[in-house]
Amino acid sequence: PSAKGLAVFRDPLDDKRTATSINWHPDPAAPAKIAVSYSDLTFQNSKFASARMPHQSFIWDILNPNTPDAELLPPSPLCCLRFNPKNTDSLVGGSYNGLITFYDLRRSGGGTSKETLPFST
Repeated sequence: PSAKGLAVFRDPLDDKRTATSINWHPDPAAPAKIAVSYSDLTFQNSKFASARMPHQSFIWDILNPNTPDAELLPPSPLCCLRFNPKNTDSLVGGSYNGLITFYDLRRSGGGTSKETLPFST
């Protein structure tokens, strides 16, 4: 068996970050999209001691790997990102700082977000 690469989705930002999660759009009738969260999971990376770590993550249309379909701007870089399987216009992401962020793709601007503070007892 062999596999052939069909497309490369590059982080459009200049900072080198890891794709920390990739999630396929769950609706097979919709255009094929993937949600990709980007972050640097190295705890206390010295690269970000004086500069802020980029926060953007992206939704990609797999037929157009050159530019993202939507940009998500969380309050902290996302470590994971998932489409809601029952409402495919919404996503949830887990952030580097512990926040959970919900996104509604139906709103203008790609990803309108609402964040939830971590609960502690």
